[in-house]
Amino acid sequence: MIRIVLVITCLLASAAQAQVYRWVDDEGRVHFGDRPPVSEKKAAEKVTVQVPKAPSEGGSFERRQRQQELLDTWQQERQQRNEKRQAAKEEKDKKEALCKQLLAEKLDAERSTHVYKLNEQGEREYFDEAKAQEYLKGIAKRYQETCQ
Repeated sequence: MIRIVLVITCLLASAAQAQVYRWVDDEGRVHFGDRPPVSEKKAAEKVTVQVPKAPSEGGSFERRQRQQELLDTWQQERQQRNEKRQAAKEEKDKKEALCKQLLAEKLDAERSTHVYKLNEQGEREYFDEAKAQEYLKGIAKRYQETCQ
C-alpha cells in the first residue's frame, strides 16, 4: 500500500514539473506550449517556470495570529475613540445644563425687584442694593466665563 502511494506521488510530482516551450511564428507572434511546434523551421526554447511554494502551515498560523493582533488593536482604538466621544458628549451636556441654569438665574435676578438667596433653613435673605448689584455682576461674569 505504501509503495502505491509513493509511485502515485512520484508520478504526480513529475507531471507538475512539465516542460514549457516558447517560440515565435512566421507572423512574429509569441506562443507558449507544453510541446515544441510540429514544424522544424521554428526553433523552440525551453522555459523554466518557477512555481511558488505553498505557504507552510506555520506561516499561515503566524499570519492569522498577526491579523488577529491587528484586529484587536483596531478594536481597542475604536473603543477608546468611542469612550472619548462619549465623555466629550457628557461634558458638553453637563455644560449646557449649567449654562441654562446660570442664564435662568441671571434673567430672574435682572427681572426681579428684590434679589435674595435661600439660607440653610430655606428662608429668603434679601440683599440690599449694593449686594444685589454685586450678585448680578457675579452671575453675569460666571455665565460669560462658562458659556461664551
